[in-house]
Amino acid sequence: MSTNTRKVSELSDTDLARAVLAALGTKLDGKAAAPATTQRKRGVFVNAIEYAIERRLLMTNPVPATKKKAGKTGKPVDKRVVANPTQARSLLAAVREQGKTGKMLEGFFGTMYYAGLRPGEAVNLRKHNVVLPPLVLNKKTGEWEEPEDAWGELVLEQSAPATGAAWTNNGRRREVRQLKGRDVGEQRPVPCPPELTKLLRLHIKNHGVDAEGRLFRGIQNGTEVPEGTYC
Repeated sequence: MSTNTRKVSELSDTDLARAVLAALGTKLDGKAAAPATTQRKRGVFVNAIEYAIERRLLMTNPVPATKKKAGKTGKPVDKRVVANPTQARSLLAAVREQGKTGKMLEGFFGTMYYAGLRPGEAVNLRKHNVVLPPLVLNKKTGEWEEPEDAWGELVLEQSAPATGAAWTNNGRRREVRQLKGRDVGEQRPVPCPPELTKLLRLHIKNHGVDAEGRLFRGIQNGTEVPEGTYC
């Protein structure tokens, strides 16, 4: 292997580093790879270089000197394929009609639509993460009602994404971890619009929470919502 492998120290040559980066952005058929693929491979390459520097096999990182950046991966949102508010309300209503599971999942899908939660964040949402405005007394009817400004807040602190048992430390498909792109213990406050405030208040009233304070759970197992159920 050493006979057919160039030395790491040779990457100090910016021409060679530039050639490597070009290869990372090229598919086997010679065509350009997708920006996301190039960016991922570039990240692995840079991490390997940093390790080489740590081992004193290289003095500096040659990548910045090449002045070649990975292509942008962001794409503009096509409003024609995004559910508008009327369609979203119809979809949530349709979910509600799907028996006991549907009634449990209406609020689950509602948090993803109204507050933009990831599925792993919605699955792990607990009662203490939900801050709802207090109800106000209608003196005319004597009923407690939502306030005129019914904005609340969701304070997210953990996520439980479905990654597969082979990639978790607990041997299960899900593992509670810090929020994506954030340090352990770091929170992310999310505005809770009036529509979601009403939906979550009704959900808690009708379904309560489990022993761990989790809002949404599977009908069959009584624990977190299975990935297959909401997919």
